[in-house]
Amino acid sequence: MRMMFSQMEKKIFSSDFEMLLRGAESNFCSLALPGTLSVSMGGLACNSFSEDGCLTDKFKVHSQIDNYGAEAELFQTIPFGTEFKVKRRFECASSFVRMTLDVDPGKGAIEELQLEDIVFEGELKTVRIFSIDGKEIHLNTAEATENKTIFYDGEIPPLAVQIEDSTGAFAEFGCGNDLWRHQTVRLYDHCNARFIVEGNKNKVVFRRHALKIDKDFVMPKRSFRFKYYIVFGKQNEKKNNSEKIDFSTGDCMSAPACRRAVRDFLRKSDGKSVRINAENFLCFDAAHLERPGREELIHWSVEDFFEIMLWGSKLLAQNGAELIFAPQKNSAVNELGAMKILQNLLENNVNIEE
Repeated sequence: MRMMFSQMEKKIFSSDFEMLLRGAESNFCSLALPGTLSVSMGGLACNSFSEDGCLTDKFKVHSQIDNYGAEAELFQTIPFGTEFKVKRRFECASSFVRMTLDVDPGKGAIEELQLEDIVFEGELKTVRIFSIDGKEIHLNTAEATENKTIFYDGEIPPLAVQIEDSTGAFAEFGCGNDLWRHQTVRLYDHCNARFIVEGNKNKVVFRRHALKIDKDFVMPKRSFRFKYYIVFGKQNEKKNNSEKIDFSTGDCMSAPACRRAVRDFLRKSDGKSVRINAENFLCFDAAHLERPGREELIHWSVEDFFEIMLWGSKLLAQNGAELIFAPQKNSAVNELGAMKILQNLLENNVNIEE
């Protein structure tokens, strides 16, 4: 599926996806994906002022020389209220997109924050909601029907929302490493939040009302950062079964020492292909985030996996070798689209058009 675009649009694409980014529009991003799937992201709203009529301050994309990835930056100003600044950064590879969102309050404070709606469309079949219960990741699965269904409703966002279509293709939107930032109701005593996943067999929408401060509470002036990812692929894609040497992380990969150990191992792999067995998938140790003033901060290593996958694939390819991640022992974790795409080779076929 190819999409038309104008001078205010920039495109990042591969053989498996096309992503259109739009400046000066509230619906700033749309992806055409495998099968019948598409994903679009609407604008956010601060203190009830939306990105409709926003001003674009910076909008650029660039690709990597080796075509393993591409990056984009889209900085916008909401010219109402306290002139909120919205900055988005994207890193794309052949099967995943990483996103970082920064929201600055401008001249005032953010008292209410509605993040972008995530809209999945196509011939939708199955909805999978991954959530955190205590220190475990749980999976709830439901079928998309003709009737509108509420698949999730809570004050803490799901870890990830995965949609599968009638062809077996899937798209998954999930939280980045910074899980503690997404749980805004646990940051402030006088704060409400609500996250809803609802829809039918044609469209499922993930609505995210991340922050609403009580009227009697004076919100300190502060900015907000959230990280996300989108991954996509086929449920039964062929895995690469060539011979590989195994490496177990032994610790949470958000820990700097663990990341160094992985990189050192890959550098010394002598041209052999490698399979990484990632352990301690969900972690609470704040020391891993180099925040000594906190004992616990909930996080997971999904972005570190993507980063190592991209860096390591390019490194090993110089000697004709390959990198994949091993399946997880936890059945719910292994159903995550993020883990499925990491069990397949990363391709160097990402391009840009502007």
